[in-house]
Amino acid sequence: MVEFKRRGNPDDSPRVPKGHSAHRTVLEAILNEVLARELVCVLRYRRYFYITKPSHVGVKPSFLRYAHVHQELADGIAERMVQLGGSPQVDPSDLAAKSQSRWAAGKDLQDMVAEDLLFVRTAIDGAHARVDPRDS
Repeated sequence: MVEFKRRGNPDDSPRVPKGHSAHRTVLEAILNEVLARELVCVLRYRRYFYITKPSHVGVKPSFLRYAHVHQELADGIAERMVQLGGSPQVDPSDLAAKSQSRWAAGKDLQDMVAEDLLFVRTAIDGAHARVDPRDS
C-alpha cells in the first residue's frame, strides 16, 4: 500500500496554497494528465491479469498487484486535486488522450511487456518535456 506521510499533527488538514490562480490551472492540468496516466495503467495491468495464462506462475498475480499500486496512486492524486480546489477529470473517452498513450492489445506476454515498456517510455518523455532544466 502506498502511503503519503505528512509532518505535524495527523488531524491537521493538508495545507492549500493561496493565490497564483494561473499556476493552479497549470497544476490542475498536469495532475489530470498524471491521473489519466495512472488510470490507464490500472486498466492496462488489469487487462494483462485477465489474459495472462495461469502457466505463467508469479506473473499473473504481479499484474494485479501493479494494478492495485497504480489505483492507490491515482486515488492519492485525485484526493490531492480536490484538496487544492480542483476537479479530477476521469471521463473514460478522454483518458487515453490525456495520458498520452496509445492502447495496443498485446496477444501474449512478450507483446504485453513490449507494450508496457513503450507506455513507460512515453510517460518518461512527457515528464521530461514538462520539467525541462533549461526552464529554471
